[in-house]
Amino acid sequence: MKRSTFRLLSIVITLSFLCVQLDAQSSDLMRRMYRHHEEVKEAGLDERRFKQSDILARINALSTDPAFGVSTAGYSVMGREIKAVSWGTGPTTVLL
Repeated sequence: MKRSTFRLLSIVITLSFLCVQLDAQSSDLMRRMYRHHEEVKEAGLDERRFKQSDILARINALSTDPAFGVSTAGYSVMGREIKAVSWGTGPTTVLL
């Protein structure tokens, strides 16, 4: 797996944990992620705010990785693309 792919996944996983209540196993995972944060953090997304172009560049980079599917899910009212990133083939669909 490419380093940029791993970094983006780390961001997505971190953001997803903000939306769920943590249990004992998740707490252990969060501790491990915290310890490795410096290794996997995405350079350029470390400010409080960033532009759509910043994140789209990283999402579009995933389109070259066969493990991911990147498609256009729709458009915002401003006409900007809303991207959908799919990963995995399990029976459960998770929307983040």
